[in-house]
Formats: sequence, structure tokens, C-alpha cells
Amino acid sequence: PENSPIERQIASEDRMVAWRDIYETAEFEFETPDILEIFWNQEQTLGGYVWVFPQGKHRVNVGNGVMTIDGHRNPKDIQYDFVKKTWIDTWGDVKVIDSSGGVAPIRRPIDTMVDDNFMLVGDAACQVNPIHGGGIGSSMLGGAHAGIVASEALEKNDTSIEALWDYNPRYHKSYGMKQAALDVFRWFLLNVTNEDIDFAFRKQVIKASDLLDTSMTGEVKFGVGEKFKRLVAGFGKIPLLLRVSKVAGLMNDIRAVYREYPDSPKNLMAWKARLEPIYAAAKQA
Repeated sequence: PENSPIERQIASEDRMVAWRDIYETAEFEFETPDILEIFWNQEQTLGGYVWVFPQGKHRVNVGNGVMTIDGHRNPKDIQYDFVKKTWIDTWGDVKVIDSSGGVAPIRRPIDTMVDDNFMLVGDAACQVNPIHGGGIGSSMLGGAHAGIVASEALEKNDTSIEALWDYNPRYHKSYGMKQAALDVFRWFLLNVTNEDIDFAFRKQVIKASDLLDTSMTGEVKFGVGEKFKRLVAGFGKIPLLLRVSKVAGLMNDIRAVYREYPDSPKNLMAWKARLEPIYAAAKQA
């Protein structure tokens, strides 16, 4: 119904479009088939990345994804231009096993995933990691929470929004708050340049392990001594350091809001209003 509290549209900036191929590489052997590689290039894959995921010594999943923001390129074009020239052509003759494209949400979860007699799970509920677009684990978690709440509601013969509401705080407090924090971090990544990325990694202002930890936890964590080392290393890019500090604060702010997710649909709109200034600041970070 049009009066449902569930969002009816997802903004284009909150979606990712991707293309991927799976190849057999008879002439090329991957030396580290247990290591997944991700490559940023803001000029080629703005708001996204290229991935090279070996599936053995002579098989690979390679693709790219970009945010569907104004001016974004078609990922299929990127695949057979930039990705092909940079990676695929270096593997010699390859055999195509599969090729396909798709769209996925990359944002915080839907603010309420329930209404009377209705529940959302998976991509429909935006239960996807906003940084890398993976959603199998989080969707399974959402399905588990939804199943438990649905079972309890059916036992009571009550499937109203109030009876199903507990699914929202269960998911949001177990994983949704991390998604929301990573959604904030996504806007920071969108607004950094190739020069910023190269400098940050070269000087170890940001390390690969930092990004892995952040994508897993939704938090930016540096110890006191480590913070000082990063400050010294990043002296030539003080604005970048200030932006990292700002986004870390915004991520903490949004996690705090999610910890106070309302226990009733009556308080949903007031809670959503608390998100708006944090996201507005994140997009300017």
C-alpha cells in the first residue's frame, strides 16, 4: 500500500551495477589461488572496484562493479576495455565458463523491513555490505531473524506490523548498524582520488588490513601510538587525515543511533530523522 512505512524506491546512488566473467586459464597459473585481489581506480571504476578471484590455479572469477551515479560507465564496457587490457589479456588464451551482469543494493538496510502480514529479506531488504556488495551471509542472517519472528507471530495468530516488528531491531542491532556505518564509509571512498589512495597506501596512512577490518566490523580503529605514526606519515596530506577522522566519527554516530532502534513502529519517523544529518555530513566528508 502507498501508506506503508516501507520504502518503495531505492535511490540510484544506492545501487551497484556489475559484470563478471569466469575463465579457465590453461596457459596461465595463479600462484596464490587462495588470495583474492581487489583494485581501486577512481577514473575507471568510480565508486566501485575490479576484482580478481582465483578459483584454483587455472580458473578465475574476474569482474567489476560501479555505483549507478550520474555519468557512470557500463561495467560490461569496462570489462572488455580496461579489465581485459590490464588483466585478461595477460593470461593468454582463456575459455569462457560464464559471463553475466547484475544489480545489487549498496546502502544501509531498509529502515523497516516489515508491515502488516509482510516481511523483506535479502536484496529486497538491502541486506548487503555497502563496501564490497557481498550479501550471502547477511541475507542468511536476515532470513534467520525473520523466520524466528514469523514463527513466533504465527504461534500467536498475529501477523500485524506490531507482531512482526521485533525482526527490525534483531537485524539492525546484529548487523544493520555495521551496514549503516559502512554506508557512511562508502561515501568517503567515493570522494577520494587515485592520488589520495596511492599516497595513503604508500605512506601507510591507511593499510590494507585497516580496510579489511573496517569492512568486517564497520569501525575505524587505530591505537593511540598508531594514530601518532599515521599522523606523522600523512603529514603531506593533512586534509585527508582530517577526512578520515571525520568519517570515523560519523560511523560511530550512526552506530549509536542504530543501538537505539525503536521498539515500536510509532517511533520510526523520529528515529529516521536522526539519520538524515549524519548521511548529509557523510556525503560531504
